Amino acid sequence: MTLCIINFNGAGHLAPAFAALQAQSWPFAELLLIDNASDDESPALARRLCPAVRIIQLPTNRGPAAARNAGFRAAAHDLILFQDNDVRLGVETGACLVAHLAEHPECLAVAPRVLYDSDPTTVQFDS
Repeated sequence: MTLCIINFNGAGHLAPAFAALQAQSWPFAELLLIDNASDDESPALARRLCPAVRIIQLPTNRGPAAARNAGFRAAAHDLILFQDNDVRLGVETGACLVAHLAEHPECLAVAPRVLYDSDPTTVQFDS
């Protein structure tokens, strides 16, 4: 599975995001950072935090949907997890998503439940 992190001026978010990535129980086969024309040091910081990350730098900020489309085109794997730069994955996120797809071959897409850090009982997004 490819993990595709969508970034715009995310220098303050990348260290926690990559720390959570390193704690994953299931390793992602490919890591992409799609940078939406940041004017901070976030692309260089991403490279320092995770030398294996492949950075796709877009020439202009066309928004998160265009960045996700660029990530989709750049991904080397059929399974892709998109993540915004301010999200921290739970330790079992990748493993749970892959297991669900393996158990349900009729399923074409899955996404994790997204909770607020400040109140983990509140669901921000559920699929």
